[in-house]
Amino acid sequence: MKKLVLGLGVIAIADGVWTLMGGKVFAKTGGGWINHSDRFAYIAIIIGILLLLISKFYLKREFKKDKYSKCPKCKEVFAYNKLIDGACSKCNVKTIDMKEYFKIYPNDEIIKE
Repeated sequence: MKKLVLGLGVIAIADGVWTLMGGKVFAKTGGGWINHSDRFAYIAIIIGILLLLISKFYLKREFKKDKYSKCPKCKEVFAYNKLIDGACSKCNVKTIDMKEYFKIYPNDEIIKE
């Protein structure tokens, strides 16, 4: 989804710049090659910039995967956004990222519920 919005933004900006430079655009509904107005070009560039900003900031947060950490003392798993200062809420010990945890403690099993 992010790549689609990013691609549409780039195409809209390129179309706007091309039109400002005097280039013609092919439109099936118009019956061939047509010249757009400068107003169309500016609108296309603005829409393109908005799509780039949406793909950069909004979609990044929307599809961001949650990261988890594990307490080495009580073995409880926490989402990073639920931790206060990265410490376990039960035993107040600094938690370890899940990938790092299993490198340090390779014998611990993943409990499937």
